[in-house]
Amino acid sequence: MTYDSHLSFIKTIAAQSPNQLLFKLPILESSEPNSEGHTIPGRKNITYSQFLSDVERLAKYWLKVLGYSDGHNSTVGLWMAGMTYTDVVHLFSLMMAGFVPHILDLNFQVTDIVVDLFTESQASAIICDPTAPTNVLIQSSFKVYTIMALDKLVDKALDSTPLPTTIQEQAGDDIIILYHTSGSTSERPKIVKHTRQWIDINAKKSDTMPTVPDGKEVALRLSTFSHTSQFLFAQTSSILNQILRAATTNPELELTLKSLKFIVHTGTSIGEEESKWAIKHGIPLRDLLGSTETGFLMSSLTNNTILYPLQLPGTEYEFWPVDGTRVGLTRSGLYKLELVVPRVSVDCPQPSSCEPGGGHYRTKDLFEEVHPGAYQYLCRVDDMIKMENASICDTRYIENQVSNTCKDLISRCVVVGSNRPSPVLLVEPLLDDIDKTKLKEEIGEKVQLINKNSYSHERIDPSHILIVQRGGLPWTLTKNNIRRSAAEDVFKEDIDRFFSLKTSIGLKK
Repeated sequence: MTYDSHLSFIKTIAAQSPNQLLFKLPILESSEPNSEGHTIPGRKNITYSQFLSDVERLAKYWLKVLGYSDGHNSTVGLWMAGMTYTDVVHLFSLMMAGFVPHILDLNFQVTDIVVDLFTESQASAIICDPTAPTNVLIQSSFKVYTIMALDKLVDKALDSTPLPTTIQEQAGDDIIILYHTSGSTSERPKIVKHTRQWIDINAKKSDTMPTVPDGKEVALRLSTFSHTSQFLFAQTSSILNQILRAATTNPELELTLKSLKFIVHTGTSIGEEESKWAIKHGIPLRDLLGSTETGFLMSSLTNNTILYPLQLPGTEYEFWPVDGTRVGLTRSGLYKLELVVPRVSVDCPQPSSCEPGGGHYRTKDLFEEVHPGAYQYLCRVDDMIKMENASICDTRYIENQVSNTCKDLISRCVVVGSNRPSPVLLVEPLLDDIDKTKLKEEIGEKVQLINKNSYSHERIDPSHILIVQRGGLPWTLTKNNIRRSAAEDVFKEDIDRFFSLKTSIGLKK
């Protein structure tokens, strides 16, 4: 059996339509002002045949430099920003040469974990962005190289260097690329292994994406090829949130967004207010839900937040009720359901990412079924924290309410309080130069209004609001979301003080 991959698609199109455009690259040095006075960068067109030529030549270069005639599935680390054409060519060239690239986002620079990840994957060499802090890798005895500028590939001997030819013939369970999770739930990224079959089925998922009538689509890439979503040309929701907020006060940007055929986004959900504004103003959003481990599993219709499971041959998805009456019911009285990918589904991840025993993949994403086969996303399992009295607190609900009510006061917030008598609200102010005491009072007044519609165990005591400095909450670079358990650890002493103070006051009474 043969399997399609990134490489087979590129080779097929390059053979059939060599002059078809693949990339339009910005040329900043040739920027010129338009009629409105805005600077518009020039563009360089890259065809499929040009891209394939660059990939093949760079693949030969790395085979020569690393001392292989064929990558033989040897892992090579690629620590890159993933934002340039050269980065993309490096990724494809390593696969073309038969290596297994282990992609690590340059934004992630916790050096001891970087070393651990490349050690775990048994990387035979690591190719790094010129700005990467490579000393720690060299000290750990890795062979370290720098990403090669394409215009420096002048070695004529490369022309006669052969390349591996078995692009489609390997087994479906062969590992062909390694990514990593964001580390938002486990406190550190985990390696995710993707097989040839996984790439094949996710390529077929991409075929279900909306298309324009003439087939000549232009996809604007705003985030990094260091993450799986970019092979689907889906924007991360954290970046889209920023764009939508800017568009609310920028009519020209709003019109530009309206003119697009589709805006496909993935990662964490966009903000509730941003989503409502976009739908109201006709911004053509389409949501993809998935993960690094699975690729995308569900999608919405344009300008709608309701999600539908993908239906492809070989895929199978289940929705399991969450145990417990208080835990398992939503505010509208429906059951909370967790999306599960059974072992038999062709896009089920490697066993290392799945449950021991049964081998199913638990996404930890919770939904309610609003119509048969139609689902509204609720939150992550980790967003539901157990309080001291065993009640379950829906932190995401509270955070959304606070963010919407206090958007003129705060930039971000997180609710913590696992195994505490009541939840605690941690807040970053919108402005740096702010009276924290006054800000806490203002937020407290608005929280009191939220409390009126909240369960008793989910009510925020206004005295249990902690104002931290801007940027003080721990967050993941890739998803731009706050790491709840890490925030609880960082501010443990302050949280302890809230409850010890309340206890001491109670004793005095």
